[in-house]
Amino acid sequence: LANWAGWRLGDVDALAADVLARCEEARRVWQLEHLELLPGGEVALVLAARAASGQERVLKLSPRPAGAPPSLEGAALALWAGHDAAPQVIGTRDAGATLLLERVRPGDCLGERGASADEVVEVIGALCARLHLPADRVTDAGFGALADHARDDGWLRALVGTREQDELAVLLAPGTDDRLLHVDLHALNVLRGPRGWVAIDAKPCLGDPCAEVYGFLDGAPLTALPRDRAAARSWLQARLARYGGAAGEEPDRLAAWLRIRAQVLLGEDAGSKRESLLRLRDALGFGCAAC
Repeated sequence: LANWAGWRLGDVDALAADVLARCEEARRVWQLEHLELLPGGEVALVLAARAASGQERVLKLSPRPAGAPPSLEGAALALWAGHDAAPQVIGTRDAGATLLLERVRPGDCLGERGASADEVVEVIGALCARLHLPADRVTDAGFGALADHARDDGWLRALVGTREQDELAVLLAPGTDDRLLHVDLHALNVLRGPRGWVAIDAKPCLGDPCAEVYGFLDGAPLTALPRDRAAARSWLQARLARYGGAAGEEPDRLAAWLRIRAQVLLGEDAGSKRESLLRLRDALGFGCAAC
């Protein structure tokens, strides 16, 4: 609830009441038993459950702020599941805000198993190659553009007064190489499944696949960044080359997006990650001198 208040999603008590009511209705309609809270959810209420057949399930209930459009997370997960890159979607309700998913096993999280920075980079890069479906093949699902996400999520506002503001405007232009993106793909949103690594908790939209660099901005890749600027630049160049090789993307364009997304976080304060993000941004090129 503290996160909902901090993100200004609306009346927190009303949101909580809505989630609890939807939880009870989903339990009844989908005949779920033995509901237990799962750790890690920062936005949604995420519960382990069992179907009447005994199969393990995950029930995810996202808050529904007033006026929010339908969630297309379930639609993206369903597409990716066909490529063994996401959990199977068993059911959706409440304009996509309530999802019933398969319980991924073994299910350990890449970000919580002591993975090194290099492992995180390689795993997420390879996962991108399966997630990034061509935009012209998923048009029927109604996914929005990355430009809309950037506006709604505050990226444009966070970049006011920086060189990255103009750069982002150019990179957000639709292109023939646009793909279906996850946008929030970091190590905590990657689980080990029976057929390899899978992604969860997507914010799907269509745009430049090189924007998928959040994995560098959290966890091991950020904490392992050398303190010396020249060393940090060389370290990032090597990992971006490895990431680009796995994902099939151009390292220089990935670097531009990484600097932009780091500056977005800095413009939003960034909290405990601020010092590391400043070093990352400055290793790739200066942003706003006042930040």
